[in-house]
Formats: sequence, structure tokens, C-alpha cells
Amino acid sequence: MGQMKTSSDRPKLSCMETLHRIDKNGRLIAKLNTLDPKRWARVCCPVNRYEFMTSNAVENWNKKLLWARKLPVVAMLECARVILEGWFTDRRNEAATHTQILCKTVSKQMVDIRRRASNLVVTNLGSFQYKVLDVSDFFIVDLRLKKCDCGEFQLSLMPCIHAAATIRFANLNLSDFVSPYFHAKTVQEMWGGSVKPVPHPDHWVLPEWINSTSCDPPMQPRQVGRPRQTRRSQQEFQAQTTNPELPPRGLLESVRYARKSDIRDVIVHT
Repeated sequence: MGQMKTSSDRPKLSCMETLHRIDKNGRLIAKLNTLDPKRWARVCCPVNRYEFMTSNAVENWNKKLLWARKLPVVAMLECARVILEGWFTDRRNEAATHTQILCKTVSKQMVDIRRRASNLVVTNLGSFQYKVLDVSDFFIVDLRLKKCDCGEFQLSLMPCIHAAATIRFANLNLSDFVSPYFHAKTVQEMWGGSVKPVPHPDHWVLPEWINSTSCDPPMQPRQVGRPRQTRRSQQEFQAQTTNPELPPRGLLESVRYARKSDIRDVIVHT
């Protein structure tokens, strides 16, 4: 007889089933099979990591400061402060008009989860544990520990569709099982602060060791030409990788280089 699948194996199996539906040719699955699922699957990670792409936030911030990078350092920092001041003001005013218990984004998600969980069959097992029948499989939900075999309830800190069906079956409030991090009051407190302007340097109170320190510019060679303002396109990147002998200045510079060589060859042969 084969071994029974435990609840700890459920998240890993669910990830693989989702990958098989997405990856039709199997190349992605073959690549991920060489890695430990703890490195690429959030439900298999030993620690509870946040579901947010830090690199996307950095890219967004870099794009906002793209035009300010030409300014001196102090002026660039002031531009960053003005941008943050505007963000805090807009989000603070938006959060003040929200009257629901949960924040706006999570409220929409809970409406969709409640709708998807309306057809699930729930059975009471006792001790705050419930069995939820989902299509051809079942999941055990523990409302006291706020856990589900699918792994989403304890990782996202908000009810999954199995937990939502259980909460509806027990005649409880769905918002009571959502983490306080997603409450509207928490969002209002988060944006309640303000980014104040930096006072004039004459009013700064600095330690003596800072006043006596000289901050010289870095001694590094400066590249020829103007600094590039945009990234290389996909065509430029492919042209550089397929033909490494071309100069590393993008596709446009590569075409110019090729044209000069053609003209030189024509002159030599003529």
C-alpha cells in the first residue's frame, strides 16, 4: 500500500498541479525540479515571507527619480522628499474616506472568496476543526489556529475559500479572521504620518565629528558620453548576446559601428 499524503504535502502537490496547468511544454517544471521547493514556492518556505515583489517597488522608485538623477545630491533628495510627501497626503486622504472594516483591496478579495466558497460542502469535526469538500479533494480547516491544509489561510493571513466556507457554515464574521494588518484602521494609521521638509542648513545641529569630516567626491573614471537614461530593449540585448564582438553600447551604436566598417571596407577596396 502507498503512503497516505499528509497535510504538509498538500501545498507542494497543489503547486505542482498549478504548474502542470500553466507549463504546457514542461520546460518550467524541468527547471524548477532541479531546485528545492523551499526556494521558489511560498507555501514550502520554512518562514512566512511577505507576498510582495521588492524589486518592483525599487524599479518604481527608480523611475520616479529618473529625471531627478541629473540634479545635485541635495536637490535629488529634496525631490524624493516631495514625492513621498505627495504619496502620504493622497493615501491618507483616500484612507480617511473608507468606512468599511477591511481595507479596500482586501474587501474586494473577500467578496470574491465568499462567492467562490458558496458551493463547498462543510462538515463539523469538532474542536473548531472542519472538513471542506472541494471538487474531488477535501481540506481540514482549524478556525482556532487559523490554518488550512491548502496553506493559504496561514500564509496570506486572510481566509481562503475553504476557510470562508467554514466561517459561513459556523455563522461567524469573515472579517474577524482577517489579520489586523489589512484593517482600514491600520491603513489609516500607516499613512497618518507626514514627511516634513528639511530645515535650512544654518539650523542643523550636527556632532563635531561630522562637521570635521570632509566628504570628497568619489575618484572613479567617468564614462565617455552622456549617461544612459533608458534600459536596453529586448532587441538590443539579443543583438549583444548573439554577437559579443559588437561594442557594448546597444543596438543603435552597433548599427552605427557596422555602417562605419562597411564604409571603410568600401573605401579600401576602391
